[in-house]
Amino acid sequence: MQRLETKIGQFIADGVDEHQLRSSLSKASRSRSRATLIQECEKLIS
Repeated sequence: MQRLETKIGQFIADGVDEHQLRSSLSKASRSRSRATLIQECEKLIS
């Protein structure tokens, strides 16, 4: 978990909105299909 928090901190330092990032990560982690996981991950990088 520490590694993930470190990465989140790096994204925040680069100007990514923390709330939006954590929300997207939460949605991706709860996905029930590969297609949904891919869709949520694509939202993270767009």
